[in-house]
Amino acid sequence: MADKALILIVEDNRDMLDIYCRELKGEDYLTDTSDTVVEAFKKIKRGTYDVVIIDLKMPGLRPSEMGGLEVMEEILESSPSTQIIVVTGYGTSKLAREAFKEGVYDFIDKPIDYDELRRIIKNAILESRTKVQKINPFCPKTGVEPKVFGGRFKELRFFENKLKEAEEAVCDHFLVLGDWGIGKTMLLREFKMLAQKKGYIASIVPLDEFGKDSTVLDGVECIIQGIFRDLPFTSSKLETFTKQLTGLGVTIVGTGFQYSRELSKSKLQPQGLLYDTLLSLWEDIKKNKGKLMVVMLDDAHYFEPISGILTTIKQVLSNETIVKKTKILFVITCLPEKWNEFISLKRHHPVGRYFLSKINLPPLSKEELVYTVEKTLENTGVTFSPEVIERVYLYTHGHPFEMQVLCRNLYETQIAGKVDLAVWEKALQNTLVDLGTAIFDHWFNEASKGEAEVLKVFSFQETPLTKQEITQLLSERGSRISSGNIGKYLQRLVNKKLL
Repeated sequence: MADKALILIVEDNRDMLDIYCRELKGEDYLTDTSDTVVEAFKKIKRGTYDVVIIDLKMPGLRPSEMGGLEVMEEILESSPSTQIIVVTGYGTSKLAREAFKEGVYDFIDKPIDYDELRRIIKNAILESRTKVQKINPFCPKTGVEPKVFGGRFKELRFFENKLKEAEEAVCDHFLVLGDWGIGKTMLLREFKMLAQKKGYIASIVPLDEFGKDSTVLDGVECIIQGIFRDLPFTSSKLETFTKQLTGLGVTIVGTGFQYSRELSKSKLQPQGLLYDTLLSLWEDIKKNKGKLMVVMLDDAHYFEPISGILTTIKQVLSNETIVKKTKILFVITCLPEKWNEFISLKRHHPVGRYFLSKINLPPLSKEELVYTVEKTLENTGVTFSPEVIERVYLYTHGHPFEMQVLCRNLYETQIAGKVDLAVWEKALQNTLVDLGTAIFDHWFNEASKGEAEVLKVFSFQETPLTKQEITQLLSERGSRISSGNIGKYLQRLVNKKLL
């Protein structure tokens, strides 16, 4: 075996972990261990294991769940090539085999026969390596984390400096600005792992689109729920936080909030709610020996319909009590053009003065792209020729999303594990189709209802249309758009690159 396989053993009993390591020592693979579900999640997200051995009945994140099941779910979602071996106790073997057969490579009962375990591991490694070769390792889909995080060394050093400043002095909240598909969310995930590695608490809050009727309170609720959802602690460990919400008539249900009948949401002040929540959360973090908490708001451009939300965040973070009594560092990602709109003189200019520190996320450098492609191809049995990798950079200019789409199509055109210039044209044609669809869908989702109606009129016509013809066609389709607004919609469609 060219590269040693990686085995992760997930078991909450430290004595058992020592026995595992002793019994499996000297084999043709490397072993790693985790004694909690949280630690197992971190390690699974950080790298790809060939095999994970899981004790099914270890404590989980959710009181009602077995920890082993939670780890299995994470592996099946994030690392489908990893083979799972489940360890079951006396009396649970039959139940486990019936309930969790799907996605599990094999089961082994306690007390463990280590000769049998070694045999199962070796077969599972072969299965894992075979499965890896069948799975395209390039992941262009939104929300699916690519196999390899390439480069971004300058940005990671920037973040490390901000962590040091926050713990030793004050929190310098900062921005990550970058275009769609440039890798903002991936960078936040790396930030989170780096913060956790240093012993800090970190939470990523993925923001969703808000409607035109959304309020500042809706935005604040989204932030609070997102922080709580991504914390490594349950509500029992967050007593001050829970008590504060209960006093307001808010109950934590799973990872969401439920309001009592007596509570009128209109009576809640969003600025006060965010202020009190951050203070109470910090008290709980300190009780759990936390030195710093990092809150990362991803895709702040979705705040666009909520006038005043960024001002509210700024006012809370700049409050003297928050500054002096807490160590909570905020990181915000946003599209550059949307941020410029937020901080224009007519709207949120004080916010721009407050969030002065920023990262303008560029495409990958050539070295970073080459590293990412070559590391992604490791252990797949597939190689890209140097000429192909050179063209990948030339055509994508290091844009992470475009690189993933192009490399995915190149991987699909392999011949006997080789990808060279002979298959380039076909892969490029498929990539242009994929990118055209993905980018148009993204742009179309940015269109308002009225803009979409005008755009649909053009989609059924093969010749240019006058304003009068557009008005007539819209009327025939039952549209209520007035002729006076058509010019406005046309201009907006041109600005959004849809016309």
